[in-house]
Amino acid sequence: MKHPLTLLTALLLAPLTALATAQVPALLQPADQVLMQMGIPHFEWQPSLDGKPEALAEYDIQIASDQAFLRLVDEDRLAAVISRYVPDKELAPGDYWWRVSTVNAQGARGPWSAASRFVVRQPERIVEIPANATFAAIKEGFAEAAKQTPVLVKFAKGDYRLDPGGATAFISFTNGNDIIVDGGGANITFSGFLTFVKLEHCQRVLVKNLAFDYDPLPYTAGNVLAVDAKAGTFEVEIAPGHPLPESNPHFERDKKGMIVDPKYPRIKRGVELVFEHAGWQKQSNRRYRFTAANPRQLRNLAPGDVYVMDPRIATGFGVDACDEVVFCNLTAHAIANEGFNSHYGNRHSILHCGIRLKPGRFIAANNGGHNHHNARIGPWIEGCTWENTGDDICHVNGLVMGIEEKLAPDRVRLPLRNPYDAIG
Repeated sequence: MKHPLTLLTALLLAPLTALATAQVPALLQPADQVLMQMGIPHFEWQPSLDGKPEALAEYDIQIASDQAFLRLVDEDRLAAVISRYVPDKELAPGDYWWRVSTVNAQGARGPWSAASRFVVRQPERIVEIPANATFAAIKEGFAEAAKQTPVLVKFAKGDYRLDPGGATAFISFTNGNDIIVDGGGANITFSGFLTFVKLEHCQRVLVKNLAFDYDPLPYTAGNVLAVDAKAGTFEVEIAPGHPLPESNPHFERDKKGMIVDPKYPRIKRGVELVFEHAGWQKQSNRRYRFTAANPRQLRNLAPGDVYVMDPRIATGFGVDACDEVVFCNLTAHAIANEGFNSHYGNRHSILHCGIRLKPGRFIAANNGGHNHHNARIGPWIEGCTWENTGDDICHVNGLVMGIEEKLAPDRVRLPLRNPYDAIG
C-alpha cells in the first residue's frame, strides 16, 4: 500500500502531468507513412492552446529528411491561431519526417510531438506536351492525363501562342485527383479570352511554373485629352499596344471602366472604383469621345489621367469544391476578370504567384486579384505579387452557416446552399 503522502503528491501532480501532455500537439495531416505525389503538402495538427489570450502559445514546425532531424529542409514559427502549415518551396522526391511543438509567451519551447513520416514520389505516368503543340493537342493531352492518375503533365519550355477557338478554359479538370501540371517555365499567350486553370471537385492537384498573357489584351486604355462636364463627355486617345474599343464586343456589352494615375500606375486616389461609360463616338484613328454614364463622376477626371475599359469576361484561375489544390510559380500579365478565385476550395495554397504589369500597360486584371469564398480551411497565400488589378486585391471570407431549425437538444439543421454537391 502506498504511503498517504505519496498518494496525495501523485494526485496533486496528475493535473500538471495531463496539462503538460495536452501541450504536445497531436499531428493530423499528412498521416504517418503516407505516400504523396505533390511535394507541397498541407500540414495540420490539433491545437493545444492556453485559454488565456496573454499566454497563447506559438508553434514551431520542423521538416527533415532524416528521423533524427539533423538535416532540416524547412522550419517555421507560427502564431497561436494557426495550427497548419504549407511550405513555400517544393520538397524533392524522398522520405521526410515532421514534428510540431508549442512555444509559450516567454519564448520557451515545449516538448516536440512524436515525429511523423511521409514519402514524396513523383507520378510514374507522364504526359508530355511538346513545344509546338496546338491548343487542341494540349487539350487532348489533358484528357489523356485524366484517364489514369496519379499523373504528371509536363510542358516543354518555350513560348506558346494559342487560339482557344471559343473554349472557355485551358487547364481544366473535373473530379480529378493526384494530378501535377508542370509548365516548365513555359510562356503561353492566348488570342481569345478564357479561364487559364479551372478545377472542380478535385483533390490533390498541383499546377506550377507557367506564365500567361493575352494578345489582344482583354482591356483597353488611353490618355484623357479633354473633359466637357456640361456635355457629360470626355475624349481619350487609345494608348499604343491597346485594342480599339470597337474591336471587342465585350467593351460594348460591359461598360465598366476605371481612372488610373499613369505615374504609378494605380487607381487614381480619391475617386470611385468603377467609372462606367455610356458609349463612344470615334473622332479619328485612335481618338474617341465617350459619354459618362454618371456625369457627376466627371469631376474626378482630368486631362492626363488614363481611362481604362475593363469588362468582366473570364476568370484567370478558378477552384470550386476542391481540396488541396496548390498553385505555385504562376504568373499572369493580363486577366480578363478576377485573378485567383475559389468557392468552397478547402486547403487551397497559392505560392509565389503574381499578376504583374508589363511596361506600357495600366492594369493586369479586369477585376480583383484574389476572391475566395466559403472555404472551411484556407486559403494559404504566400510570396505573391499583385500589380494594379481592377478591383480589390485580396477578398477572402469563410464558410458562413446559420441555424435553420433546432431538431432536438443535440441536433440542428444548417442550410448550406451552394452549387457544389461535394460540400455539405
